[in-house]
Amino acid sequence: MTIFLAANYNESGKSMKESLTPAVFPYQRTGREPSLRQKVTVRSRSDLTAAIIETSGGGEDEDMIKILFALELGGNLGHLNKQLMVARTMRRRGYHCLFAVRDVSAASIHFKGENIEILQAPYYCTPEGVAEVLSSYVDILRVNGFDSAILLQQLMESWHAIFEAVAPEIVVIDYSPLAVLAAKLKGIPLLRLDNGFDIPPDEAPFPSFRPWLGIPVELMLEKEQKLLENINEVCRGSGSPPFRTLQEVLATDMDLLTTVPELDSYPRRRFGRYIGPLFNISDGSYVAWPDEDDPRVFVYLRPFNGLEIVLRELAERSLSVIAVIPGIAPELVGRYSGERFQINENPVRLGGILNKMDLAVTYGGHGFANICILQGIPMIAIPPMIEQLMTANNIERLGAGLGVAQDRVETLFATALGKILTEPSFRDSATALANKYAGYDQDKVLENIADTIEGIMCRKRAVSLKHSYGHSLPLSCLPGAPAELLPYQ
Repeated sequence: MTIFLAANYNESGKSMKESLTPAVFPYQRTGREPSLRQKVTVRSRSDLTAAIIETSGGGEDEDMIKILFALELGGNLGHLNKQLMVARTMRRRGYHCLFAVRDVSAASIHFKGENIEILQAPYYCTPEGVAEVLSSYVDILRVNGFDSAILLQQLMESWHAIFEAVAPEIVVIDYSPLAVLAAKLKGIPLLRLDNGFDIPPDEAPFPSFRPWLGIPVELMLEKEQKLLENINEVCRGSGSPPFRTLQEVLATDMDLLTTVPELDSYPRRRFGRYIGPLFNISDGSYVAWPDEDDPRVFVYLRPFNGLEIVLRELAERSLSVIAVIPGIAPELVGRYSGERFQINENPVRLGGILNKMDLAVTYGGHGFANICILQGIPMIAIPPMIEQLMTANNIERLGAGLGVAQDRVETLFATALGKILTEPSFRDSATALANKYAGYDQDKVLENIADTIEGIMCRKRAVSLKHSYGHSLPLSCLPGAPAELLPYQ
């Protein structure tokens, strides 16, 4: 088991203060945005609200509202990129943003130059050599600390220590089920930004990841009940009311699905606020297509047993290839790099190569699949895990590409590659999807998310103020609050 608390620092090496005082409200937006270190002066139209604002104390840092971004389980840069983009937007509005992440080392490298404080997120580390088939989201919870009430209590205490030190006004969640429970036990508002996999539909039992296995419903419900009992034991110990269902445990103030609906991990979801993907195509090393006369193929994979088969098949065809493969063996780089075949271990700047990309060969990462959909690029997905398999299945269902299991690369990859390069239907399907979302405006989405974060904080504050003043306050009297939460699809 791994439960960390001490690793918190920013790029300058300054440690986080032992005691941080939370501010009260988002500031009222004016014509210019304050800098990160500038004290935010809130002037309200309501004398009542102005009096409340005056109760916030301390210096510049103490006056800034804290927003904590949490990431427990996501293992790639897409999760960090998404949260960082939202954090940048909130910082421009004058908020103090901190991160609690599983991989502090990766985050500190990725956030270089951002001057963001990073804390170690508590998490449970499954013992080495323990591997099992995950049948539904209940198994994700089970192997990440919810299977033992004692362990879960320790993890909750660790998260609560972070909340006490940071005093966030809201927690923005991505793939962090432990943080969801911990925040709910403390009454801290929650916004979840997720591609959908971590937000299973509100139904019992949770949908099966592998319906072809025919797992009995009774067994899945039994698993959910066992975890619910563990959670409620923790609730009893903290004096919190019990939850009725596991689905209730995972509910947040608002879930925003950062995906196009067609790539939702749960295609049968009945209700969802789809806001579109968040991605950064400007960072990374500059690259250019080696030869623009040949079909241009972008490869984004991670090392696996069949990787050389993929590289060899691409190298033997007349293709222009740019590959990004973190952790690739040096001998493979030496064997396959050439004039028409670039291999990179680190991220590259996608913005300059997307418009001429003919095909993407990926491991089925959800973020990059969304980029390809918006750009009309067909894909071959070679998924290593169940989440990527679900994405690959969606890609095939849409007619925008093909999926190839890792253990069948030797027999199926060459055929899949030939089909997509020669049959126009894949490109046509991908182009139709791109045309459908041609008006997607990521900058506007980020501003909508920021408005929603402010709205959630204000709604929560209005409820708590009711107990002090004997009546609810209209949102219009709270500084920075939008008239209503912006409508999402």
